[in-house]
Amino acid sequence: RPLSRGSRPAHDVTPARKVGMYTVHYTGAQGRHVTVPGELEPHHTVADLRDLVPILRDEYSLPL
Repeated sequence: RPLSRGSRPAHDVTPARKVGMYTVHYTGAQGRHVTVPGELEPHHTVADLRDLVPILRDEYSLPL
């Protein structure tokens, strides 16, 4: 399954979840849309993109 990373929950996370993608809300962007909630919750939330490595390795079994 594809994984979508976005900083805007309403514009990035919700549409991706609706089509069946795993989602990561990236809060490190500090943009004005970071705190606007979306209709659906992300699977994961990270403030630093380096935090994706253990998620991808441990939860999705990717060889990183």
